[in-house]
Amino acid sequence: MELLRRASEGGEAVGRRRQVAILGIVTTATVLLGALMASAATAPLNPGSPEFWTTQDQLDALAAQVEAAGNTDPCFSSVAVDAATSSLVVYRTNTQLASAESLYRDLVPARLGVRYSQALLTARQIQDLARLGGQYAIQLSDSNSASHLEYWGLTDPSGPFIFHYSGEALNQEIQSDLRRFGEDTVEFKSDRIVPLGPDG
Repeated sequence: MELLRRASEGGEAVGRRRQVAILGIVTTATVLLGALMASAATAPLNPGSPEFWTTQDQLDALAAQVEAAGNTDPCFSSVAVDAATSSLVVYRTNTQLASAESLYRDLVPARLGVRYSQALLTARQIQDLARLGGQYAIQLSDSNSASHLEYWGLTDPSGPFIFHYSGEALNQEIQSDLRRFGEDTVEFKSDRIVPLGPDG
């Protein structure tokens, strides 16, 4: 009887070890499957693929909503679409404001991402600088100045705002006025006009 009892206990112990081993295998497989699914969800989309363009259209529509919401956010600058990572990039002059984060996150489905990036200028300030650029361009032209404002705007959503001029450098009074939102918010770049040769 003692031998039968020991054999029975041994069989139960082996059975328990097998159950633990099987449970460990199942748990590991579940973790790996979850990791693979998460990786697939965050993997960059291939530009030009049908999924890429579908996501692009969805994000474009959402970007318009985010931009409208930005009218109530004094720190909002602009919004950009990043279809490759299925996300929107919201540019703000202050990326630490938690209340604004919920403002934009609530507009975007959970399967799509929202990132925040630092900007030098708000949307209103960008509009003001664009308006000033037009005014000074007309003023310089009408006064037959040796300086000419050619074009202006942002080349990067983060800033700075760039004024391209030809001829002599803009006078200090104009430069100072255009830097009204901060010394580093504006740059001035000379666009030299090279005369064409006799062959055109």
